[in-house]
Amino acid sequence: KLTEADSLLNTKGDINSRADALRQHQEANAQAEQELKKKQKKLEKSKAMTQKELEDLAQDCYSKFEIFKMQHNNDSAVFYLKFRTELDTTNIKFLLDYSSFLSDYMGYFDVAKNINLKALNISLNQKVPDKSIIAECYRSVGLLFNELGDYGHAKEYLFHGMEVVDSTDAGNLSHLYNDIGVVYDNERQFERALYYHNKSLDIRKRLFGHKSETVAVSYSNIGYIYSELRSFDNALEFYRKALEIQQELFGRNHEDVGMTLMNIGGVYWLREDYEQALKYFVPGQEILENCLSPTHPKIALGYNNIASVYTNLQDFEKGLEYSKKALNIIEKNLSWNHPQVATIYGNISGLYEKMGQIDNSIEYLKQAICRFNDAFGEDSPNSIHVAVHYAALGRVYKKAGKFDLAENAFLKCLEIEKKIIKEPNVYLYNGYRHIAEFYFEQGMFKKAIELYQEMVDVTISVYGEASEEIMNNYGSIYFSLIAEYQQTKSKKDLESFLSFMRQHAITATVIGDSSPARIQGMDGEYYLLAIENWEMRQPVSVIDYVKSLAGKPKTIVVMKDEVISQYNFENSMGLRTGFICIDEKDASKMIMKYNQWKKKNKM
Repeated sequence: KLTEADSLLNTKGDINSRADALRQHQEANAQAEQELKKKQKKLEKSKAMTQKELEDLAQDCYSKFEIFKMQHNNDSAVFYLKFRTELDTTNIKFLLDYSSFLSDYMGYFDVAKNINLKALNISLNQKVPDKSIIAECYRSVGLLFNELGDYGHAKEYLFHGMEVVDSTDAGNLSHLYNDIGVVYDNERQFERALYYHNKSLDIRKRLFGHKSETVAVSYSNIGYIYSELRSFDNALEFYRKALEIQQELFGRNHEDVGMTLMNIGGVYWLREDYEQALKYFVPGQEILENCLSPTHPKIALGYNNIASVYTNLQDFEKGLEYSKKALNIIEKNLSWNHPQVATIYGNISGLYEKMGQIDNSIEYLKQAICRFNDAFGEDSPNSIHVAVHYAALGRVYKKAGKFDLAENAFLKCLEIEKKIIKEPNVYLYNGYRHIAEFYFEQGMFKKAIELYQEMVDVTISVYGEASEEIMNNYGSIYFSLIAEYQQTKSKKDLESFLSFMRQHAITATVIGDSSPARIQGMDGEYYLLAIENWEMRQPVSVIDYVKSLAGKPKTIVVMKDEVISQYNFENSMGLRTGFICIDEKDASKMIMKYNQWKKKNKM
């Protein structure tokens, strides 16, 4: 067996020869390993050089971007930002910078949103995810949805950011609280907005101190909410807190100080104290002009604010002068379809309308609509801007006597609003109102009636069943039904009027502390049954009939708490007529009681 084993070993070759071969292979491997290390070192050096070249090239692109941005050459500026992202398509900062410029200066909100979503996806799939970067990406996407008017998705992404961010990352938390507050501002949920802005403020005070720049920003945001709530004293208090911090930090000649003076002026503007507003707008504008380049967008904002004051002071020439100054600057900074550009075109149109220059008004409105439409289309929540300007165009066409064009514009407004508004709001209410009133004025009463009836549910949803708006809505149906009957004298139209009156009543409400009605002991609201020869179910407008009795003695019959009373007036009455919806049984009971009263009193 030993002989057999030795023979088997010999078949593999001489051991010494095999050992020599092994040493040769080991030496070859060691040499190859040394060469590989050299190549690896060379590769690493090459990669480092490439990275340095990339960083240098990216920095040069950014420098080019800044130069063109300062020159207000946005097309060239955005080219270099885009070029930079193409150098490294996974660089999150490059993507966020690019999307920020697209949204802020170019108005390309959808494109910017998609870039931010790409950045978010990259941040989520990193080998070692950075919570701070992920939170920043969620925040950027949320703010883009906010710009697009999609507040539900805006909050969704911002709250995701809240879930991701580390509880110790107080800076990011304060920004997210602030941004969520801004979204609630835009939704007009001001109590919730205040809650989040105050959360942000508390963190910023703790993190940066009570006299920091970010605390001043929070004070300004809270001041804005109070101004929207028409709590003007509170608004001024918070804006002045912001102003005090900014002046202490930066001195009096700083753009933040100028902007806060503008905000304070805005509060006085809302109070309709236009002279006082101007006392803040003008020095605010002077500070901005001292601190910023003559073509900075904030200079345009200041001009626009001053224009709004002169417009309300009925100095339309000066209003137009400052509006055009604003437009001249803003068009140099922003893309032609940016919403801010479109807004100023709309403002200028309004000024031309007030000045009686209807053709110019129409031209600027068309420009505004075109720009808003290009920015938002007709299907997004922000398309409400398109709709509102179509309504304005309809109004101006009507003034110009171009009734077919006016009708088309009003219908376009309502069409867009029906498409984009999920829950009834004031915009949808006004969309119906514009076209319904137009049809009434044009004598197209059937169309007016149809729209006024469609409006009822919208009006109740927006303003409530006891609101003045629903009373006016019922009144509009009443007047339209009478006008249609007076036009046709048909039994069908008379029955339509009577059918309406079986479910509605005309009211007479006492007004004034010393009015003739009050002096006679009347108080509160009554059902109006008759005035002289007019009775409640006659297809004759009660308003027109009362006007025909102006300056003449008159007798009225009213009912309150099922008691019918008669009052005589020598001249004015001190009563305001209105319209309410009532149960059909109650209406029948009221008619029956009135007929019994007439029979008893031989009327």
